[in-house]
Amino acid sequence: MEWKKDTKYMGMNILFDKIRGNLPISNIFNILNDGVIYEDEEGRIIFANLKYCQLIGLDSSDIIGKPSSDFVFPEDRQVYHKKTLSRRHIQKEAHPIRLQDFQGNTLDTLISVQAVFDEQNKYAGNLAVVTDVSPLHEQTRALEESENKFKTLLAASNEGIFIHENYILLEANKRFYEMHGYEPHELLEKPLNFLLLTDEA
Repeated sequence: MEWKKDTKYMGMNILFDKIRGNLPISNIFNILNDGVIYEDEEGRIIFANLKYCQLIGLDSSDIIGKPSSDFVFPEDRQVYHKKTLSRRHIQKEAHPIRLQDFQGNTLDTLISVQAVFDEQNKYAGNLAVVTDVSPLHEQTRALEESENKFKTLLAASNEGIFIHENYILLEANKRFYEMHGYEPHELLEKPLNFLLLTDEA
């Protein structure tokens, strides 16, 4: 990973002067499991760590110098531009944004951005941490899909099916209510006492 050499990026130098240690700056950021980019005041990327390059699927040489918006999902670019402009006034924020890798795949991410200012307090760009939340979203979607399939099976069954915890009704299909002559609001989250009754005389 290479830094673009230019004296106008003093804001970045001031920021990194606060970092102590013997490792080069790029190595420090390459240790992270999140993507890190620094963009100038015009939104061009001048640094991208290893994780960000892996997310986008490109080498740093194919990323450096390009607008960060190039790697944002097309439908999200307008919102992204508005938020970029607002950072001159809102110096720190976090928000979800969809990125797009070089193959066109969509990545669900959370981006945390810190505006950077130079010695004259002039806006000099943004430092952004990009967290890939796609796996979490995929798990959520898979769970929702599984729940929908289960509900479809419940609705289609001719047998009365119910789910309980210690005989407190959590869910049941339509056939279950028909078999026992109750409406859902009469039984949901209530004890199923009638199922415990015996024919002892």
